[in-house]
Parts: sequence; C-alpha cells; structure tokens
Amino acid sequence: MSKKKPDWEVELAEYFDKHGERREVDIVKALVARYRCEYENTDNPLAVWFAYAECRQVNLDIPEWIFRYLDRVAGNFWHLCPGAKNPVPDKPSPAIAEALEMKGAGKSGPGNVFKAFQNVRHLAMAHDLIRLILSGHKETVAADQVAEQRGVSRSTILRAYKKYAWIIPHPKKTPLKK
Repeated sequence: MSKKKPDWEVELAEYFDKHGERREVDIVKALVARYRCEYENTDNPLAVWFAYAECRQVNLDIPEWIFRYLDRVAGNFWHLCPGAKNPVPDKPSPAIAEALEMKGAGKSGPGNVFKAFQNVRHLAMAHDLIRLILSGHKETVAADQVAEQRGVSRSTILRAYKKYAWIIPHPKKTPLKK
C-alpha cells in the first residue's frame, strides 16, 4: 500500500496540473511586485536588478519602473565618460557604484546595498524552493537542494519560506513544516 500524500501536496499538484506553466509566471509577477515595493521603500537598486532577472527568466514583459531605472543609470554612465566637462574618474569603482545608484553622490561609509537587501535575499530563497516544489520535488529534497545551492542551512531556507509563504499558490495551507 502506498503512502498517502498530504492534502496540501494533492491540492498543489491538482492546482499545478490545472494551471500548468502559468503558475511560474504568476509567482514571478508576485516577486516582481514585492521587489518593486522593496525598491520604492528603500531605493535599493538590487531590487530592480532582481526583478529584471526574474522577468527575463520567464520571458515576462519588463515593467516600466525597471526601464525608468535602467534609463536613468544609463544616463549616469554617460556622465562618467571623459569629455570637456567630465574628467576620467580617479577611482572608477565608487563612480560606477554611484552611477548605478548604489551609493549617494559623494557619500562613503557603511551603506551597503547588499547587506540592506537581506530580506529580499530570503524572498529569493523562498522563490527557489517554491519553484522546485511546483516542479514536483518533495519539500525536504527541495529545501536541501536550495540550501546547498545557496550555501545556507535547511532551517534558513524553511524560515525564509515561512516568511514568504504567501507567494505559494496554495489557498488553505502552508506546505512546509520545520
């Protein structure tokens, strides 16, 4: 006699069978919306870059707010080019970070967009886990695989998942337990 699947797993499998690949696009749309909120609340440009990458991964149209950022930083790079009014930067790394809006003009110090982006890093971990679950992996196998890929523990992945479980296309239950 085979082991009965948990209700959530059956419901998720039925949902995925019904909706197919559209589910991946819906997940990405939810992530992009979350990245937009992150960017609007923190001005951290990593949210823009992650949203862009997610859209490209599933061939989703790039939202206008991402294009506005890319257009603006492209213009910033033009201002770095040597010319009559633009001397060659003595230190290109800070100038590039400034052009990408990763630090304010003339600012130095402890501001680190990567450390500030920790919450969204957890969102990305949850997303990786969700993708594997939706593609048919068992939750524990998926959690272990994501943990190995990201260089963190399974419990870190499960905490990230719990924090962002609203993304899972499951109407009633959160599938993973610690």
